Amino acid sequence: MDVSALVEASDSGWAMIIGTVDSAGQPWAGRAWSVRYEGKGVMRVAIDGQDPAVGDCLADGAYVAVTAADVETLDSIQLKGRSIGVEPAKRADLAGVGRNVERLLGAIEDTDGLSRKIVSRFVPGEYAICRVRCSAVFDQSPGPSAGAALQP
Repeated sequence: MDVSALVEASDSGWAMIIGTVDSAGQPWAGRAWSVRYEGKGVMRVAIDGQDPAVGDCLADGAYVAVTAADVETLDSIQLKGRSIGVEPAKRADLAGVGRNVERLLGAIEDTDGLSRKIVSRFVPGEYAICRVRCSAVFDQSPGPSAGAALQP
């Protein structure tokens, strides 16, 4: 598994979170909604564009971790790196978000029995992109390989 696995997971309905610390050193986490590979080790991570903490927490240079987990199997992958800024989502970013959200809501409905109508309440109405220069990738799937470094 490598960075391409995270991008593939992002298009497959995996649940994702993004975490960092704010300027005061306090932890911050939010949902991530898709990940696209921009090139040269840079990932485009879709986040809630209306979260007021995003500007401070994901400012240029901030340490960032993005973890994705398959809702059904709990296979997980994590990338770590540094933010190179937050910007408005582009059309291609929004297309990836749309695909992942539909598949994620379906996976939650299938595994947990919660209707899409209920679960869709946590889907944001606006997205921003945190650009992350990836420095490390890890297998976070439950089991003996958890924490194993993968190729970035």
